[in-house]
Amino acid sequence: MSLRVKRQLMGMAYYGIVIFACLFGVVLGGAWQVPTLSLLSLVILVCHGLTFRFNPLPRMLQERFIQQTECPACGEVVDLVNTWNCSCGYVTWQPRHAFSPCPNCKKVFRWLTCPQCQASILT
Repeated sequence: MSLRVKRQLMGMAYYGIVIFACLFGVVLGGAWQVPTLSLLSLVILVCHGLTFRFNPLPRMLQERFIQQTECPACGEVVDLVNTWNCSCGYVTWQPRHAFSPCPNCKKVFRWLTCPQCQASILT
């Protein structure tokens, strides 16, 4: 399974759980005749939808659970926690995860280069 597919599946699982929990709260609030539970669940769902692009939790979960990937061209196992250099010129000697944004320019990697065969690994 490719790295991009793993990230998308983890994101869909996270958002699916949040949406299911909120909708379950709305249904339970209606069934138990507790309007505050329904309203609170609906407000959480709307707020979560509004912050969809800025929510750091899915990326944090991906950083925690996806530590390695395999190069699709040569099969080399690549560690995702490494000393990555950014295209803006930022160089650090402290390891960071490939999914984390650059501390200098806030860009994220769209692909990684395999150290063995120089092929692109989409992130």
